Amino acid sequence: MFREIFQSWPRFKSTGITGFEDDEPHISRIPKPHRCLEVPEIVALIISHVDDRPSFRTLSQVSRTLSDLAIDALYADLDSWFELFMCLPRSLWNLKPPPSPRMFSGGRFGKCGNGMRVWTLCFRRKMAEKEWTFLRSRAAKVRSIGFRHVPHSGVGRISSEGWNSLVYRRSQSIGPKSIMADQSVIDALVNAAPSVPVLFPNLCALALGHGCPAPALRMLLSPGLRKLHVSTGLLLDIANLTSPSAPDLCPFVESFHVQEELRFIRQNASARLICGWKHLRSIGGAVPIDQHVWKHLASLSSLDTLEIRAFSPPSRARAGICNKLREIDTLILSGGQYKDTISALEAVLGDRGPDTRFVVRRVDIRVLSSIASPDDSVVHLASALPELVYAETLRELRVASGRSLSPRDSDRPSVDDLLLPFVAFYGLTTVDLSTHLNGRSFTHPQLMDLACHWPSLEVLRLSSSQEAFSLQELLALGQVCPKIRIIDIPVMVSMANIREISTQMDSVRCLENATCLRLRGYPETKEDMEATVNVMGKLVPRLRHPNCEREDEEVAWNSVMGSMGKEPEVEKRELFRRYARAMCQCQ
Repeated sequence: MFREIFQSWPRFKSTGITGFEDDEPHISRIPKPHRCLEVPEIVALIISHVDDRPSFRTLSQVSRTLSDLAIDALYADLDSWFELFMCLPRSLWNLKPPPSPRMFSGGRFGKCGNGMRVWTLCFRRKMAEKEWTFLRSRAAKVRSIGFRHVPHSGVGRISSEGWNSLVYRRSQSIGPKSIMADQSVIDALVNAAPSVPVLFPNLCALALGHGCPAPALRMLLSPGLRKLHVSTGLLLDIANLTSPSAPDLCPFVESFHVQEELRFIRQNASARLICGWKHLRSIGGAVPIDQHVWKHLASLSSLDTLEIRAFSPPSRARAGICNKLREIDTLILSGGQYKDTISALEAVLGDRGPDTRFVVRRVDIRVLSSIASPDDSVVHLASALPELVYAETLRELRVASGRSLSPRDSDRPSVDDLLLPFVAFYGLTTVDLSTHLNGRSFTHPQLMDLACHWPSLEVLRLSSSQEAFSLQELLALGQVCPKIRIIDIPVMVSMANIREISTQMDSVRCLENATCLRLRGYPETKEDMEATVNVMGKLVPRLRHPNCEREDEEVAWNSVMGSMGKEPEVEKRELFRRYARAMCQCQ
């Protein structure tokens, strides 16, 4: 297969952390083109399968076992469907480089929409029958397409150039490159449709862009498909499949996500699909929701994920529908203004009765408009949410906005007054208020007034424009929230605070569970470094991920972490590599 293998150890930045994503920090590493087996892992597998009796039979068993494991790992996750064709002999296919920039300096020939030069995968001849047999044996090992190196949200990667395009992520020094399947490859796939009804029989997750012809689409929709993520351009094509329809081809779909594009989506297209999938548990992205979809969702008792784009009042579409939906694990509402999200929230949860609330564990509010109207504020959302959702069930609350919580006005309430209704949710473990504060910021007393109502808080994230707190204020926050792990608020580390705390270490209560901090400032001299290492090692004993905004701060805190005898945490796969290397050295 067309692969490039880089060094086995991920390259970390100086601190190893570039930011926070979801509840865990994001480790900056160069994405690998393929999850391949490396030499230490191969040796570890050989050692684990060799017994004490040296013989040719043992050797053959080891070789066969190793081959099967390697093939299963190499073909389990693909970035695109046509990657599979690259396992065939090179006499069949060729990868054409893009035209020289000198030849086409004035045009866009040989480039995709983002200006990236495009390589073309093409066939030199027709595929033989034995090649199809070999291809189908490898296709049976594929479990997911388009879900490798995806963000923490789990949304599949869909190319904006279409279903036959792939952005191949390479090293940062070389940069990405785009590969596109030629018409000869598409014709080979379409012509085989009558004899190959399903190309990937064991496929569980598929992410696909627009432009896929109906015969090829039927081949890609596996009967065991559980997760389907498509572009808006492909949504109508899937909905128009007949004899058999998409719900008949893949009846067990549990997660359906539509990537938003600048296209008009007909609402009845989503109704044909969603109403036909009886096992659907998650709906995300730009899925158009009409009255038929609402009726189907209202007939369910629970959902894992429900995302609603509330740019138009959804209550009109569901008038007169009896809602039986009682439980949603994750509810995502996005709109142009706060009042749009409130309308969507009331449309989903608002007819349960005055004494009956809804069971929701995660609420994610996204306001996209940058223009604030005088009558639109987060305070209306904060007041409406406790009346609709059980306070004891909500665990995660995220409010992300492209503008301020409310217009800047001296008569407007303070920041903590705007968010005060949220304190009703006393069981929150994650609070993310990544909103613009319009020149205002939380003071320490205001933040303490809110945080004292969340004793189980583990993750706290505020706006990037938030003013920095001192180390003493950070310790006070840890006293009211003893379980807090990730503190994504700026903390200023000054040597005056370090010296003051060093004289009070016996009476200071440390942050026992904190692993991630956003730090500003750093020690400049050797004496300051020693004092900082001593104090931070006692205040934050489990610190692993210091997040800094400037490069000089990253370098300094990397030295502090090294002096504390710590290093950035690594993923389980990296730990296995280290274990395999150590085991090989022992042998």
